[in-house]
Amino acid sequence: MPTALVVLKELERAREQLDRDFEFPWREQRSPSPIWSHPALLRAYELLPADLHELVRGLLVRGVIFRCMGLYLIAELRLSEFAFETTDHLLHGHLAVRALAAAALGSLGDEASVEGLLLVRDTEHPEVKRAVIDAFERLRDDRCIPVLARWIGRSGEDEGVRRRVCRCLIALADDASMPALTRVLDDETAPDDLRILAVTALQRIGGPESRTRRLGGLAANRPMVRQACLNSLLETSDPYLASEFLTIALAPTGTRGRAEALRGLHRLATAEAITKLLPLAKDPDLEVRIEAVAFFERVGGEVAKSGLTQALVDQAPEVGLQGMMVAERLLKIDLFEGWNPTDVLQDARHYRLAIQRAASALGAWIPNSGSHSAPPVAPPRVKGVEAS
Repeated sequence: MPTALVVLKELERAREQLDRDFEFPWREQRSPSPIWSHPALLRAYELLPADLHELVRGLLVRGVIFRCMGLYLIAELRLSEFAFETTDHLLHGHLAVRALAAAALGSLGDEASVEGLLLVRDTEHPEVKRAVIDAFERLRDDRCIPVLARWIGRSGEDEGVRRRVCRCLIALADDASMPALTRVLDDETAPDDLRILAVTALQRIGGPESRTRRLGGLAANRPMVRQACLNSLLETSDPYLASEFLTIALAPTGTRGRAEALRGLHRLATAEAITKLLPLAKDPDLEVRIEAVAFFERVGGEVAKSGLTQALVDQAPEVGLQGMMVAERLLKIDLFEGWNPTDVLQDARHYRLAIQRAASALGAWIPNSGSHSAPPVAPPRVKGVEAS
């Protein structure tokens, strides 16, 4: 069986290789650096407890690469007796040592470890912050929320750190993080994927306040963010959602989020609400008109015949296409002769022919009076249009 002194000497002989091959052990989407499976380091796992402690103490007073290895062993083997020394290493001059110290404290998870991690500076290197955030996610201690809130909203903060904070807040699902997450969601300069992570975190928290904040996100400047807010809202069974969507859909022209609210109402609207929405088929906003035309399938009858006929002559071909798709489903006929409906927009001749067939079919259609029997369905989206 090896001794601490033997393992130390083996590591010292391999120092040049260890320095050359050093990488953090948590690198995503990459093979772990060979130093963490170096034969000399693996021999540490064979040591008796007394020898192991002697080895770790010896590593923590040597150079950077050896301190990193000592901290790695503390984390892997959860050597809680080294909590004090590990916390001290958060102040070391080398970022690799500080990062490994943060990872080790997250693994130990005792009170002293949490308190040490809470003292990490806002100006710390992103690599160290990533280790701290991962530690917070493992510890699940709500005292970390103020630290994470500062980092996610800090001007000039590393985007990788902000994304990692969002993922940590998704795991924590603590309502104390909602103000910080809302600031991210409302930040029109933030990347879409970061704002969408904030939406996911708000969804995980749940509750009326979370719903209100995500409804506010329907007014975001980016379509992908608005759609993420809509999707998250529709995944919950919320009795107040339909009325909230209706209020947004009927807001003045130019209000962001109206089209998304209409998409939500394809699933949630009552017959009374649909009556209020049909006039939006003539709204100045193109996306609103597209979504509103789809409601004629729910109404049927003369109202649908008139509304769809009007949609076919709309100045925007996207509205005409939506009218044709609704008419095709309502009348159970083939208007596109095997073409993908959205491809018809790219071919003027086929578009005109399809419009003529739809107008002829609607003109010959004699609806049953009072028909309201069409099932509530979410219509296929007409692509190629994004609201600003």
